[in-house]
Amino acid sequence: QAWLKALGWEPIQITEEDLAALDTDSVLVLPNIYIIEATTAAELLRFVENGGGLIFIDGPVKAMIHDDIRAITGMRSRRRYFEGEKALLAVGKSELIPNSDRELNVQAYHEQTLRWNTFREESVSALVQDIYQRVKATKPEVQVSAAVYRKQAWASGVFQNWYGWLANGDVDFVVPMAYVSETLSLESLINEWQTNGDIDRTAVGLAVANFNDRAKALKTPKQLLSEVELIQQRGINGVVIFDIEHISDDQIEALATGPFAPQDSH
Repeated sequence: QAWLKALGWEPIQITEEDLAALDTDSVLVLPNIYIIEATTAAELLRFVENGGGLIFIDGPVKAMIHDDIRAITGMRSRRRYFEGEKALLAVGKSELIPNSDRELNVQAYHEQTLRWNTFREESVSALVQDIYQRVKATKPEVQVSAAVYRKQAWASGVFQNWYGWLANGDVDFVVPMAYVSETLSLESLINEWQTNGDIDRTAVGLAVANFNDRAKALKTPKQLLSEVELIQQRGINGVVIFDIEHISDDQIEALATGPFAPQDSH
């Protein structure tokens, strides 16, 4: 609103319930609106078709499932976000969006981003190292672990250099959050860990449900057991089951009578 006021307008804030009565001789600005209900999408389309103006700022990514939003934006579908640094160069002048004659140097911006991200990763690693050293100085017997992103590319995106933590001895073990929907996906992850890291200090995080799906349906005991069996076959020392809030009695029984059954000391 401050931005619009600076441009000489007098904006008002409205809700979805106000759309039906909104004057079509006005411009509606939607900042950071990612999720739009179907009924609201229909009202927005009616507003635009009757002459109203509509400006999206950083959105509506999640709402691209609606035909009405695709019709408004002129976009056919939703795709991945841009990766890396890109420049959009204006081809004309606009009273609404000032256009300077300053040259854009994408390469310089890219190098600056790399330096900034390196600093952030090194800061996270320094924190992990500091925690480890403080814990060991107080209680050397305590095991220090970290739950980490399962793929190296994903971990790098959040500055988790957990392969480096293992190599430098800044954690006792890591728990990659391998919350997969199919056992086959777990196989490729294990290959990546064995290629890049210290598999002997890896305990695999397994999910009791398909958390990647909206329904978050529980896995069958057979599914969960197949993941545990694969991990054992590949020589990995342990697993961490996530989580106690969702695990079913059937899953507990299958684990307790199967891979985690008490062993006869004789």
